[in-house]
Amino acid sequence: MDTTAVLGGIVYSILKGLHPDSAAATIEALSNLANYEKCNPAERFIFQRIVDGLVQTPAPSPRRKFQVITGGRA
Repeated sequence: MDTTAVLGGIVYSILKGLHPDSAAATIEALSNLANYEKCNPAERFIFQRIVDGLVQTPAPSPRRKFQVITGGRA
């Protein structure tokens, strides 16, 4: 399987559980890795593609608190 797809899926799954501010910081860190000179071109390409995919998808929204509905009939 394509490394970019696997890593992108993992990162996306992790971002779904993070606060939006933390998710934005994670995307920024990946963007910095995409421009990091010590990474080889293949690694920078992978990081950039993951960032491109994450920027196009809507930011994860925090989940609402679970609430039990009372007073209804069964």
